[in-house]
Amino acid sequence: MTNKYFLFFYFFIFFLISNSGFVYNYNFIYWDDYALYQHDWNVLLKMFSQAAGFGGYYIASLHYVLSNLFNGVMSYRLISLVLCFFTSLFVYKISLNSGVFSKVGSFWLSLVFICFPFLSSKITLIVFPYIFSLFLFYFAFYLLSIDLHKKILTRVVILFLFLISFMFNSLLVFFSIVLLYIYLYNKFYKDTFFGLFAFLRSYADFFLLPIFFFALKLFFMKSNGLYDGYNSVSIQDFSYYYYHFSNSIELFFYGLKGLFLFEYVLWISIFLVFFQFFLIRKNTFKLNIFYKYFLYVLFSFALIFLAFFPYASVGLSPSPRSVDDRHYFLMPLAFSFFMVSVVNFFYIYKPFRSIVFLLFLSLFVFENARSSYVYYIDGIYQESIILDMKSNDLINENDSFIVGYKKENYFAYKRYINPYEWNGMLRNVYPDADKAMALSLSELNNSYWLKNLQYNANNYIFSEPMNVCLEMDDISFFDFLEYLIDYDQRTFARFTEC
Repeated sequence: MTNKYFLFFYFFIFFLISNSGFVYNYNFIYWDDYALYQHDWNVLLKMFSQAAGFGGYYIASLHYVLSNLFNGVMSYRLISLVLCFFTSLFVYKISLNSGVFSKVGSFWLSLVFICFPFLSSKITLIVFPYIFSLFLFYFAFYLLSIDLHKKILTRVVILFLFLISFMFNSLLVFFSIVLLYIYLYNKFYKDTFFGLFAFLRSYADFFLLPIFFFALKLFFMKSNGLYDGYNSVSIQDFSYYYYHFSNSIELFFYGLKGLFLFEYVLWISIFLVFFQFFLIRKNTFKLNIFYKYFLYVLFSFALIFLAFFPYASVGLSPSPRSVDDRHYFLMPLAFSFFMVSVVNFFYIYKPFRSIVFLLFLSLFVFENARSSYVYYIDGIYQESIILDMKSNDLINENDSFIVGYKKENYFAYKRYINPYEWNGMLRNVYPDADKAMALSLSELNNSYWLKNLQYNANNYIFSEPMNVCLEMDDISFFDFLEYLIDYDQRTFARFTEC
């Protein structure tokens, strides 16, 4: 096996384990997926048109096509798997073509990128447009990196791909990386004033593209109706943005600290920094290489800022191991660039670089595999709840329910279950959507959840609710394997009267 195929083999194995949920979880849905699943075109179009104006046609079309392939879930998972794979390959090729990192450095960059540990929400159907937009963005960036923009037709294709990718609005800010790449790659910096003028003249179309999209969004893609003001930017004082940005950083490091064996791996890595000086020769140290990676580390901080800024500007703080980690979708590139730069900066002895990368990647892969497992267990509980709803007299004979947990919340990462999720499970059994379930009386009587078709209880009429307790059995790893290999009709959750 050549070195090239050896690296690809390792890349594929790490990729497959990190994205294992896409492979074996082909029928469970979560969170906002219940606002999509088994809804027709009119419901999808109304919902996304309110969220994204004219752009809602594009998003609704994506979901409508995928939801009508296979079982309405498998299509999302398989296509997401393929898109994530090619996105990581594009990152590798962009790094290699730009000369930012060597072949080995680009390999580690793409591997850290695809093994980023805090994107558990990518298993949900609702975030598929994010995955698709990132694929388009890095595909366009890759085409740019191989100079295809020098031909008029391919240049138009590249610009179009970038434009469509901006439907994931955070990429508008990230596009500054592309502009910086163009500026540096063409060496416009050699002449400060005239170089900048030449850049603006030669690449005016690239420079104006995000402005053009922003104008489209301002006039044709404004949120309205139920989602009026959704993720809108408002002018606040500095403390507002500082709070959300610093909170995002704090939550991210808290997530890293919570990785399995993270502190042990960190101490081993620190030990290797000092131990390497007993193994290297005096002439191994090269100041120019040291300076180069120092600048890369500084640049990676700028990338991290760009990854968090779009969310801090609208008052959002991404959080690991929750559906809020969907706001980390820009972080894989920033974090992988940071990690590769830091490792190259601190480790002169090259074999130690590989050891450190493999140690941390093992933690990331384990976290991703664990996340896939936890969400699959969550799906088993949902399936059990639906089975119980079919035969439970309490559910059959009543229409209004307030839920409490009898023992413990065993859903993925103890996540909060929204009313439309409970109602979506009920709708699986009672398609008339005339029953409603929630965790509190205020939610149960909230017209926001009840009068819109996507929230699965549009025919419900408020009545005195029954208090029911959800009893969830602890599912062992052996139960998981048995369920995975030989699906059965056992129920691991049931409703009882409180």
